[in-house]
Amino acid sequence: MQFKSRGIGLFVTAAFIGPGTLTICTLAGFYFKLSLLWALLLSITATYFFQEMAIRISLVLNQGLAKSMVQMGGSKYVKWILSIIITSAIIIGNSAYEAGNINGALLGLKGIFGSESNELLILIIIVFGIVVILWLQKLKWIKLLLMTLVFLMSLSFVIAVVSLKPSISEIISGSFVFNVPQGSWSTILALIGTTVVPYNLFLHSSLVQMEQLNSEDLKKVRLDTLLSIGLGGFISICILITSRYINGVSEVSNATDMSFALQSVFGSYAVIIVSLGLFAAGLSSAITAPLAAALITKDLYNGQRSHFWYTLTWILVVFSGLLFSILGSTPIEIIKLAQISNGLLLPIVIVMLLIVLNSNKIEKEFRNSWLQNIFGFLFAGLTLILAARIF
Repeated sequence: MQFKSRGIGLFVTAAFIGPGTLTICTLAGFYFKLSLLWALLLSITATYFFQEMAIRISLVLNQGLAKSMVQMGGSKYVKWILSIIITSAIIIGNSAYEAGNINGALLGLKGIFGSESNELLILIIIVFGIVVILWLQKLKWIKLLLMTLVFLMSLSFVIAVVSLKPSISEIISGSFVFNVPQGSWSTILALIGTTVVPYNLFLHSSLVQMEQLNSEDLKKVRLDTLLSIGLGGFISICILITSRYINGVSEVSNATDMSFALQSVFGSYAVIIVSLGLFAAGLSSAITAPLAAALITKDLYNGQRSHFWYTLTWILVVFSGLLFSILGSTPIEIIKLAQISNGLLLPIVIVMLLIVLNSNKIEKEFRNSWLQNIFGFLFAGLTLILAARIF
């Protein structure tokens, strides 16, 4: 049987390498040097484990993750409540995430055209472009272009890391020594939220369904997921390491400040390179966030791609994101808040994942191992502890 899902994992990687990743990794590297590398590595590992769980459910049950979770409810009344909870959580969470994506694209364009640009006009242009793309549903070539831009920006960080010659001992220490510097709790939760993105679990599951794959493809989909998440994780690590060498500023006010770390490599072009990558990352994620919410609605309520509720869902997410952007604080605060909101939603999604993968509806050979269950519950507990420390 020919394997048709090549690139699905890369699509998911493009979704989580957005402005949130650029911003949070920059904040972590600038304010805490390499001491939070362990949190990023843990998040990357968790991303693979939970994405694998999501696609395993979809392949074995031949349905989306959202519907699989709802069916665990038993009675119709409980299923209805679960449907409302999941729909509400995803729409609210993705709207907050969309605000971060839109503001990331805004920061990128302001870095290219100048900080004196009209913010409201740029926001309207960005949202208009997102609406047109989602309305036409011609995503293939747009995604190819945006992923190419993000790849070029990411390549710049790889070159920068090699050129900056970071301390190997500092990298090892930051990666394997559990260290929580003062004031870093919210940054750790944001690192988790920007890497282990809840909506990506549902998006990945829906993409597998659209490709009409089954349990026979599990091994190949796992490999596709491992390679793609590994690539995204490597890019995130390079961004954090590069940001550790930002000089010339006392604080980071936006993600384009990371260009200070690239000036020794790219000179005056550093700002343009970072801004272009930030715009591409923001716009690509601003497309996938409402798309994922719409696919979840379709999965839960058996709608078609052209169905009224499918269209209404992505429109609601896009314009809620615009509203949050206009009424919110500074772009960097909105982006960080979006990642924290993801981190708060994550424990709920993880627990529901574990319930499905330990139920009798899953064939025994495809259920979670005890190690997977322990890791899942411990990670969910960690995010709850972090949330408690913040609030």
